[in-house]
Amino acid sequence: MLNYMTCAATLSHLRTLCSPIGQKGTQVKPKLAHNTQWGKICSFPTLLGQACGLVKTLALIVNVTLSSLVFPINELLEYERIVEAKNQRLLKKKKDIDAFYDKELVNAKLRPEEATSNAYTHYKIHPSLILGAYASIIPFPDHNQNAIVTIAYYDGYHQGSSVVMNQSSMD
Repeated sequence: MLNYMTCAATLSHLRTLCSPIGQKGTQVKPKLAHNTQWGKICSFPTLLGQACGLVKTLALIVNVTLSSLVFPINELLEYERIVEAKNQRLLKKKKDIDAFYDKELVNAKLRPEEATSNAYTHYKIHPSLILGAYASIIPFPDHNQNAIVTIAYYDGYHQGSSVVMNQSSMD
C-alpha cells in the first residue's frame, strides 16, 4: 500500500528496499551497510526494532532502469579506453602501480590545459544526494536523526519561563 501522506513519505516509500531475510534472525551482517553501498543506499537506519537495517532506502542520486541497451555502455567503455583486466594477475606491488602512471592509465591533471581530452574526467556529487528522501531534508548540517532536541521556551512575560544567567551563576 502506498503511503501518500506527504511528498517526502511517497518518495521514501517508492525508493524502499526490503531484504529477503527473516526479522527473527540474529544475523548482524545483512543489517549493516556494506562499503560498496555508499552513495547508492541511504546510510541512515530506517526502522526501529528487529527490522532495523533490513529495510533500506535508495539514495536520491540512484536511478533504476528496467531495461537498457548494452551497446551504449560498451561504446562508452571503448571510447574511454577502459582496459579489461580479465584473466590478469592482481597488481599489488609499487612497481605495478607505477606502470599504470607510466602508461597514463591512471593520472591526475591539476590544470585544464594539461588534459588531453575534452571529456569529463570526474564529477562532484552534492552531499544531500547520497542520502535518502527523508534524511536529505533534515535541516541540520550533519543530517543527524537524533530525537533529542533542546528547546528553550521564553514567553517574555513570566520570570519562571525565562532562562536567566549572570556571571555568578556561571562560576
